[in-house]
Amino acid sequence: MLTEEPDLRVMISDIRMPGMSGVELAEEAVRQFPELRVILISGFTASQRLRWPLLRKPFRMSSLRVLVAREIAGA
Repeated sequence: MLTEEPDLRVMISDIRMPGMSGVELAEEAVRQFPELRVILISGFTASQRLRWPLLRKPFRMSSLRVLVAREIAGA
């Protein structure tokens, strides 16, 4: 999807996914697209230190909007 939509600026991914974790996906995506901003989502506590913001489930859409705006602004 990233190669087909080069204008994407923010990727949002759950940490727990089948086959590849959201952290692994983020690492690969940022390796290929260094300017890409990443937001991770999880209902679990992250046991590792993350390079990207983590939004814990359940969350309000307003919290997601604020975080996306912050990431797009490059904060």
